[in-house]
Amino acid sequence: MYWKKNETGKMKNVKSSIRHVVLEEVDRWTFYCIQVNIEILNIGKIGQTSEPVCIHNDSPALLATVPEPQNVTMNSFNFGAVLEWESPNLDGPVTYTAEGTKGAMGTRSLLEYLPMCTMINETRCDFTAFITSFGVFDFRVRSHYKGEESPWVYLKGFAPDRDTKIGPPSNISGQSILGKINVNISDPVLKLNDVTLSDIYNGILYNVTYWKKDDMGKMNNVESPTTHVVLEDVEAWAIYCIQVNIEIPAMAKIGQTSEPVCFQNDTPAAVDTVPVPQNVFLNSVNFEVILEWEPPDLAGQVTYTAEMARSFNQEYLPVCTMINDTKCDFTSFISAFGSLIFRVKSHYKDEESPWVYTEDFTADRDTIIGPPSNITAQSVLGKIILYISNPVVKLQNKQLSDIYSDISYNVMYWKKNEKEKMKIVKSRMTHMVLEDMDAWASYCIQVNVEVSDFGKIGQTSQPVCMQNDTLGPTPHWMIAVILIGTLIAVFFILVGLFFAVTFIYKKFTFVFPSCKIPEHFKQMLTDNSKEYVIFSASDTLDPEVCSTITIVTAEDSFLLQEKTQYGNVHI
Repeated sequence: MYWKKNETGKMKNVKSSIRHVVLEEVDRWTFYCIQVNIEILNIGKIGQTSEPVCIHNDSPALLATVPEPQNVTMNSFNFGAVLEWESPNLDGPVTYTAEGTKGAMGTRSLLEYLPMCTMINETRCDFTAFITSFGVFDFRVRSHYKGEESPWVYLKGFAPDRDTKIGPPSNISGQSILGKINVNISDPVLKLNDVTLSDIYNGILYNVTYWKKDDMGKMNNVESPTTHVVLEDVEAWAIYCIQVNIEIPAMAKIGQTSEPVCFQNDTPAAVDTVPVPQNVFLNSVNFEVILEWEPPDLAGQVTYTAEMARSFNQEYLPVCTMINDTKCDFTSFISAFGSLIFRVKSHYKDEESPWVYTEDFTADRDTIIGPPSNITAQSVLGKIILYISNPVVKLQNKQLSDIYSDISYNVMYWKKNEKEKMKIVKSRMTHMVLEDMDAWASYCIQVNVEVSDFGKIGQTSQPVCMQNDTLGPTPHWMIAVILIGTLIAVFFILVGLFFAVTFIYKKFTFVFPSCKIPEHFKQMLTDNSKEYVIFSASDTLDPEVCSTITIVTAEDSFLLQEKTQYGNVHI
């Protein structure tokens, strides 16, 4: 927001996505006040406004400054990126500086500009080495003249994958085989190092237009998802011309059309040639790549040659030559990325068949992901802890996480014999806990791997069954009940022990008294004759005339003096 000092009612507003802003509608020799706030568009957030800063526009209008470069444009072809402009109308040499900055995560962040071309005389600057295939880039350029410089001119929001022009195929070759024309197409060569068109775009289509020479009015068109196209409705011995362009539906992008290439279909549908291998297909699981086929119907020994090439250059590498087997293992020759094409032919009695081609194959996109290599389950505290090991990738020194950025695991589990009640849990971790489990119940578990990069779901593992044999953590109320019950039981046990010890003690002291019995009592008790007389006489005695005899220790004799009873004898 800016306004002439003391004229806040005539405030103007400028919105900018960069931190360098030029206010052009200002009067010279005038004070202007400026306030700024920050807006974050993706979350609808507006920051606090700064205090006003007032400055004096003490230079005349831009008539006295160096004019900036004119008609700044970005010329991008096959991911080259050249910033071009026209020279301002000045007498004498003018030089230029061009800079660029890259946004983060597809948005233009306020990053610092990096100089790419400094004080150059040309009216162009090549930013190809600066850009990548993805991202959003901003550029700017200014003039230098007689020790002064112009304001920056900005070009913003260049996205290479969206804005670059796709050129025609780099090569088109044709071969007449069995009355058909086999067309092989090579992708355009991109200006970026070690990057092919299939590395950047999915779903590439090749539009093949063909016609009989000198008869363009009867033009035919074939659309193919592969770089190998067979034209079948062609006449023998006729010359056909072919043009190809590339279409990328995801970006609504159609590339430039190639120059016409003409071929003669100089073989009829021959019958006497060696038949080709039958039912050729690629078998690829966990990045193992094996080309397989069935033998043609021939009597005698047939051998085969199988080759591969990268789709963009089609320089074929022989991997299996003159073999008897009906398969060829290409695993050691491929990489996880990049588009490949395979072919195979038969050899029979010093003759050979035409090549049979596969469709374009990209390992990370087309390989089948196998089941996890190992699943370990453990019951702990009423829960099942699951450990998952990724499938083993057949490529040397590669793991699944080296190839795919977004891997998740679909865990299916059910109570044994109740698979119809299956539950499914998705996790991004190879270690997870299944909590809603019944104690002592047996559960079965299966897992498959999902790769979000290509919407791939891998093969499902065999069921792993186990028993959840622990009850889990004891509830607090149960702990309290057990504690109280234990205390009560201990109390009763202690009381019982007390009474038992008391009873035993009394019996023991009765049988084994602690006092010493006088010798004449011992003699009386051990004398059999007197015992006989006493027990015999007891039959005639009146029980009421019997006296009680109490035996005490000498230490307690003083108590006897206070306790004298009639009819009792105390000793």
